[in-house]
Amino acid sequence: MRRIVSLMTTTETIASPELQARVLDALTQCTDARRDHFASHLPALDAGTLSQVRAWAILRQVRGFEAPAMGEEQIKMPRSNGSQSTGRSNDASDAQMRYAMDLLRSRVSPDERIIGTVKTAVQVVNETDASGRMNRDMARNIIDSYKDRPRAPREAAPAPRPAAKPAPAVPVAALEPGIYQLGEDVYKVQRSRTSGRLYAQKLVDGRWDYDAGWGAMKLLRAEHLMTTEQARAFGQRFGMCVNGHPLSDRTSRYFGYGPKCAHNNGWTYDKALVPDDFE
Repeated sequence: MRRIVSLMTTTETIASPELQARVLDALTQCTDARRDHFASHLPALDAGTLSQVRAWAILRQVRGFEAPAMGEEQIKMPRSNGSQSTGRSNDASDAQMRYAMDLLRSRVSPDERIIGTVKTAVQVVNETDASGRMNRDMARNIIDSYKDRPRAPREAAPAPRPAAKPAPAVPVAALEPGIYQLGEDVYKVQRSRTSGRLYAQKLVDGRWDYDAGWGAMKLLRAEHLMTTEQARAFGQRFGMCVNGHPLSDRTSRYFGYGPKCAHNNGWTYDKALVPDDFE
């Protein structure tokens, strides 16, 4: 029996230099405890006589690689529990990654260092979100370390601010019968003898036109009531009172309106104010 075992050992294929270098690199990066576990193979590795079977066995245990078929020198990518390949054999499953990420977000403060690493919770979350993958060992470590920790209390959502109350509408001053000017247009507001309601007429070619003043009541405001200065400028410009009456006497020509319009609208009308040299 010893002779048979000896013959089997001597006929094992020696791993290629590239494969042995890969094994050496894997052992260099693993933990001291894991490296001590394979101490018996280090002499063969130093001598360059490590067999191909031993090399793939070490890689499989250290990094989770699957040994290739005889004669192949590439690493096969094992499939996950699902139908799609994970791309790397040491990736956590989707369920593990989701659970670990939930623990990091709900039970670990963002700046807390993750047990067994030098990274904080927010760093691990950001790296996982960016790559879409998490190391299987890290996922197991997070789950084992934080699954029993209570969820951090969530901050209460701030109370919604009460909606701003609309500013109270400014009451529109009621119109009074009189002469109004809106831009270049002149209107006369008067009260109906039958209904008692106010209506507006527009001055068109020296005459008050009811149809042209239709809808003006929605536009006119108390501040549009014609002032003495506006009435005077109108009379001097057109040579007649805003009521369409000709300015016959000297005082009316000076003020731009007659005594009756002045009395009805509260405009100034004083003969003493007329200069002596006014014609």
